[in-house]
Amino acid sequence: MATAIVAPAPFDDENADIVLRTSDNVDFRVFKIVLAYASPFFKTMFSLPSPAATSRNENSLQDADGTWQVLEASEKYELVSVERYVKPIFRSCIAEDPLRCFAVAGRNHWKEELELAARSLLFQPLPFPYVKEIGQISGDVYHQLIDYHRKCGIAAERAISHVQLVYKVLSVATDAASGYTFLSCSECWKAVLDDQDPVFRDSVPAGVLHDAIWQCLRSSSQWFQEFILVCQFAVREQPLPTSSTSEGPFNDLIKKYLRKAQLCSRCRVSASTQLPLFVDRYFVPLATQAVEEVALDFKV
Repeated sequence: MATAIVAPAPFDDENADIVLRTSDNVDFRVFKIVLAYASPFFKTMFSLPSPAATSRNENSLQDADGTWQVLEASEKYELVSVERYVKPIFRSCIAEDPLRCFAVAGRNHWKEELELAARSLLFQPLPFPYVKEIGQISGDVYHQLIDYHRKCGIAAERAISHVQLVYKVLSVATDAASGYTFLSCSECWKAVLDDQDPVFRDSVPAGVLHDAIWQCLRSSSQWFQEFILVCQFAVREQPLPTSSTSEGPFNDLIKKYLRKAQLCSRCRVSASTQLPLFVDRYFVPLATQAVEEVALDFKV
């Protein structure tokens, strides 16, 4: 390896605390404070904690922008040890900015972080908004993300069908449906299936619950049946629904169909408490379980 040459003044100060070496082995002796003042790039890089103080200055890296800059600096200046400090901080950014984090992880071939970001993106509907970092990854990696997202949407859609939801309710207790007026409403029910319908016949096993499920399907409120169908379309685009109290499209759907429930003299009394409870107790867990069963194994 060739011997480095010290650059001429003013870059030859022996009291300097940073040495920048060029590709042709010229050392520039400079001061951290000057570089940090002149360049946001170096300011971010210098915020990285030293091995002796791993928790210091982490706040400056608590977003995808800071992490991206530090990673670029580490590659440019061959700072091999940077990755082990950045990764734990990077993971904390995923929930806030999953698409950009997916791109960063894909660019750096971080399989675990890539899959965490892909999972977090299930809370977002397709199509994803454009972010410039996507250009840093291959089309194959992005295709895997879209394919995984769509498979999860299909799985969630099937899991929260009217039949599956009623089956789940009655599997807990045969009289559990009585706790939800909209599963047996004499005022606004609408029969949409008969017991020989292929959807019913193929989804519900014969046995003690068969008649009870059939009765619920026949007597469920019309607005509730419509709510389930609309939610199935919604999870096709956003596979992981949020809880009834979280702001977002599913919370908006709950509010919309609670207004429809007010048109029924029986449902209006209890729907405002029963529907959110039903969503959190059955709807969200069934969709989540279905998504967790979809294979997550990205090739990076």
